[in-house]
Amino acid sequence: HARLGLAHFLLGQYQQAKDAYEVALEYEPNNKSNQSYLEKSTKRLAEQEQQEGGRTSRKASHESVRSSSSSSILKEAEKFKTKGNGLMANREYEKALDAYTHAIQCSSQGPQSHVYYSNRAAALCYLERYQEAELDSLKSLDLDPTYGKAHARLGLSRFFLHDYAGAVDAYTQALEYDPDNAASQSYLAKAQAKLAKHQARGKSTERHSSKASSPSKPKPTSSTTATMTKTPPPVSTTSPSSSSHKAKSPEEMDITSRKLLYDENLRTMATKAMSNPSTDLLNDPEMHAKAKKAMAAMRKSGA
Repeated sequence: HARLGLAHFLLGQYQQAKDAYEVALEYEPNNKSNQSYLEKSTKRLAEQEQQEGGRTSRKASHESVRSSSSSSILKEAEKFKTKGNGLMANREYEKALDAYTHAIQCSSQGPQSHVYYSNRAAALCYLERYQEAELDSLKSLDLDPTYGKAHARLGLSRFFLHDYAGAVDAYTQALEYDPDNAASQSYLAKAQAKLAKHQARGKSTERHSSKASSPSKPKPTSSTTATMTKTPPPVSTTSPSSSSHKAKSPEEMDITSRKLLYDENLRTMATKAMSNPSTDLLNDPEMHAKAKKAMAAMRKSGA
């Protein structure tokens, strides 16, 4: 036991050394060496406990100061948040934005920091700075994914950024934490309607694109259409003496004359007949009569 006590003493394990020497002295109560090492072990143990007590005290003191400082900072951050809330109520959004920014600067990772970021996102939405509002909302949700107001403000910023699918997701999450929130319900419905409209428009565009790319029969060109419908100009058969007669307009003619005038086959036949009176076209009485009427109509119209 004496040797065990000596080993513990040399290792600085004074409590174990003291215990070992006490046992050794039970067997050899008059052993001066054991008595001496027992006294040394007891003394060293007391010194060690005193030193450890001092370190513990200093550590506790430092922690107390740090805690006091942290508490003071958190109180300051809360003051800025409260100030920002008042400014928001008065619609002083720029000033509210500054107040929330100061709160974040005081405590960016504190127990209420997610509220500061979410409130600043609300101020940014009122100032129509939606991209910044989206980032602040996401930062708030990084700190506390269950904060319903941050989900709602994320939805609002995305709605005005025309990210309707993202807005639907955000408002759906918001309503899981605050199912009776009327504003979230309203904007969720609006975002869903906008999303459906855009999706329908996209499908319509795809259908038009598909039709445009599918092969189709070639349509007649304007020049072809003009060639098909254009009436060949009639050959003038009026004599110099008849040029003095005033030509009648198509509106002044009778119905039969107008039909003959605009019948392309009869015009062609009449033109040939007048150009060559001996043509075989005139051998047929019926054709002869039609040709005469056509020629008369052409003369009346001044064609």
